[in-house]
Amino acid sequence: MHHRPASKTGLIPGKAFEHERGYLIPLPPELPAPYCSHQRGTDQYGYAAFQGNYYWVPGSSREDVKLLEYAQSMKIYQRQICVAEYALPPWGVKNAHFSPEGQGAPPRLPKRRNHGSQHEEQRLRALGPAQGESEGQDG
Repeated sequence: MHHRPASKTGLIPGKAFEHERGYLIPLPPELPAPYCSHQRGTDQYGYAAFQGNYYWVPGSSREDVKLLEYAQSMKIYQRQICVAEYALPPWGVKNAHFSPEGQGAPPRLPKRRNHGSQHEEQRLRALGPAQGESEGQDG
């Protein structure tokens, strides 16, 4: 697509980029990688929720934290100090609990945490067709 003319101007994006490439200035390597910043609270067990998963915040302080989301990882900051770093889980992983590598698991886990609905859904599907799905019903 980048070799096709765009709209009425007839500008070809691929050729325009090649022309502009000579004028680009490389960024210095000491600049940090781009990230998205997120504010989160910490629950009573020390977890911060992010994108459907729970990340353990080490320490006993249960104050708000700042999450910096990078392309492949995430860092948790508390009072401008990085307290944990995590690799982002694969796409589609939800309701998982993570703790930092090299540190033990948190001392307490939630007793009534949500385990998902897969088992309940399988049990209900085994009971028979859902209401209104039977054949021969006339509307």
